[in-house]
Amino acid sequence: MSELARRVQRCVEQHISVVRCPELCSEPVVSVALMAFNHRCYIQQALESVLDQETCFPVEVVISDDCSTDGTREFILEYQKSCPDRLAVVLADQNLWGTIPGMNSSPTCNVAVLGACRGKYIAFLEGDDYWIDRQKLQRQVDYLEATPSAAACFHRSTCIDSDGKEIKNCFRKSGYQRSYTQSECMTNLGSSYATGSLMARRAAIPGVFPDYFLRHCCDELLDIVITENGSLDFLPDVMSAYRLHSGGAWQSASAQQHAEAFLDRTAGLANDHQIYHRRRDDVDALLRNRWNRLWRNYSSSLGWLPFWRTIRIIMVAHQPAFPIRLQWLLANEFQHLGQIVRKTLSRIKRISGRLIRYQKNG
Repeated sequence: MSELARRVQRCVEQHISVVRCPELCSEPVVSVALMAFNHRCYIQQALESVLDQETCFPVEVVISDDCSTDGTREFILEYQKSCPDRLAVVLADQNLWGTIPGMNSSPTCNVAVLGACRGKYIAFLEGDDYWIDRQKLQRQVDYLEATPSAAACFHRSTCIDSDGKEIKNCFRKSGYQRSYTQSECMTNLGSSYATGSLMARRAAIPGVFPDYFLRHCCDELLDIVITENGSLDFLPDVMSAYRLHSGGAWQSASAQQHAEAFLDRTAGLANDHQIYHRRRDDVDALLRNRWNRLWRNYSSSLGWLPFWRTIRIIMVAHQPAFPIRLQWLLANEFQHLGQIVRKTLSRIKRISGRLIRYQKNG
């Protein structure tokens, strides 16, 4: 276990408690990992969509709350009283976002809720989304039971706004292939689907997560973790709703912040010896792609900020191989910088020409 994993584990032990009632089913087939934070307006719909599932097996809901300030926690605890045989609640005694140094997010609640899941399968859902097909869990379990080579599966989702109205073309990807390997998750899929559509085998979720996931806890890196144990398969049915609203942390971020986050994640993969050794070509290609994406989002500036920020991102793990991996990055950087300087000089020349003509005509 790495030092970072030990710090996360200590944080879970010190700040997380799990509330289970004696009536809770002892051997669930599916555990629903429901992550909530300030989702009071939507959490009831999410919970009801889970409890309305029609299955031939027992299901438990493991719902986490990271010290919400809008009444979400109080609602969850009150709701648990009405169905103590279905709900377990994972509670933090303080907001754990950013409490562990060296991480851009806090994986503590996510690690805790996954650790509390006891089912053979884990279905994922966020507190502001919900399921729209009562057979969703049954269909995904049936598929995984019939497909032992698959570690997980996901399906299509519809996209809605805060009022429940459908939004067209909100996902980065519309066409999916039948199955994805770990390499294809990196280079092709990129977690371009809704979290609420994912179901994974619990055996594919490690007891100790790798550092690259703990540093940048997100769906994309979870896919890479899961596909260590098999493929990630696609089901074509639309069975969940993904909500876009201003209160969402990812949805409210700018394109520039998204580009920086994507580069952060990929740098974590590049600095993980095991994954980089096995997937070097994929990681390097992804790093180049996301470096270029960051540059495009800074195209209106001279680019010094992304240059120094990227150096810091890649150096964050202080790995011995850092200088080697940085060689192509610096070459790419100065190539872009040269292009920017040429464009800037050309622009100055045009403006100067206009000023000279203006003075002559004046």
